[in-house]
Amino acid sequence: MCYDSAASDPSRHFTLHPLGVDLNLVESLDFPTPPEATGSDLGNGFYLYPEFEGLYDQLYGALYVGYPLTQVRVNQGNERYEQFFSNVGFYRNFSDPVGEVHLITYGAYMCGPDCSYNLNQYWNILESSEISQPFELSLRRLGWSELGSPLTQPYYTADGYIEQYYDNVVLYAPQDDLSQVRFRPLSLWLGIPVEDLAPINPHEQLVFYKVNDQLGHNVPLFFDHFIAEHGGRDLAGNPISETRELTETLLRQCFESYCLLYDKTQPEGLKVRMAALGVEHLKLKDPSLILKRAFNSETIHLALEEEKSQVGTNEEQSIRIQVLRSGNWAPLYLVESMLEMNVPGQAPQQFRLRPTDRDGISHLTLPGISGVPAMSVVEYKVCLNLPSDKPICSVDSFVYRGE
Repeated sequence: MCYDSAASDPSRHFTLHPLGVDLNLVESLDFPTPPEATGSDLGNGFYLYPEFEGLYDQLYGALYVGYPLTQVRVNQGNERYEQFFSNVGFYRNFSDPVGEVHLITYGAYMCGPDCSYNLNQYWNILESSEISQPFELSLRRLGWSELGSPLTQPYYTADGYIEQYYDNVVLYAPQDDLSQVRFRPLSLWLGIPVEDLAPINPHEQLVFYKVNDQLGHNVPLFFDHFIAEHGGRDLAGNPISETRELTETLLRQCFESYCLLYDKTQPEGLKVRMAALGVEHLKLKDPSLILKRAFNSETIHLALEEEKSQVGTNEEQSIRIQVLRSGNWAPLYLVESMLEMNVPGQAPQQFRLRPTDRDGISHLTLPGISGVPAMSVVEYKVCLNLPSDKPICSVDSFVYRGE
């Protein structure tokens, strides 16, 4: 909060500092806004998410909230809806009742290494901002959380649609109505064999999907329930096979738009899932289109350095880490990490490092060592607390020389 005694307008004596600008989020306005997000028009192509209007008004609108930085976003990592403004940010957790809105902890993120906390949320926000999300609000409204994650940025197609690859499906919708989201016939694109049509099987656990005259395919109830909850046969397309046993515990049945798997080893509610056909097709079409996650061992460089190559009995050791973007070597600010020290013959010890400073650097002092043979090698490993598919870690060592 800022106080300006010289402000000519008394209502501007107190203001909120634009911490949101420091997040450096880049919002693409290349794609239309989903109808669920088009509340009050804030200008410059931005809209206030309808659920956030109450709190926005309580904070006197733009006076204290500031100007918009993004449309509403769906952050899967933090499991919430978010919208960012220059001075404050709003969010509602998926699990919260509609209308229960909170402020994003800008201050906690931006106050520096000495008082920052919940920085995993901060990095999830930054990673979520790397990809445009024209379909996410519609998918959340429809309850479709099993489609996987986006594999590509959305793009315009020659037939006048917006299209985007996900792990398990290819989504598309008219440019003027993103709520009419549909699935491309991905199974057919992949050339999955179309089996001959079969007669009805009157088994009580099967539902007959008629395709031609009196022929079609028999669909287990557990697959039929999934299809009904995900747009019905209209989106799934016709079945192109009967249910087949892949292993003793895994069944598969394919439809024109996707394939479903039934895993007998999973608990109830998790037995049915979609096969990753989106990944499979994109690897054949053009693997270079697959988005790499913002944080991985290829995009992040973690350098380790110890103050001393050898330490004596009960002598402290200082460790320095630096976190940089690979390629341009830009430092990453406010990255948390954990260090594990392995002394021979002793249980591993873990230490939390302070978040990195503006130069991407953090230091840690390790306690002295005793009770192990001289010239023992002490190995230590540092892993970053960033949202990544695989841990981002580096390993180094020093020598305990003893007395």
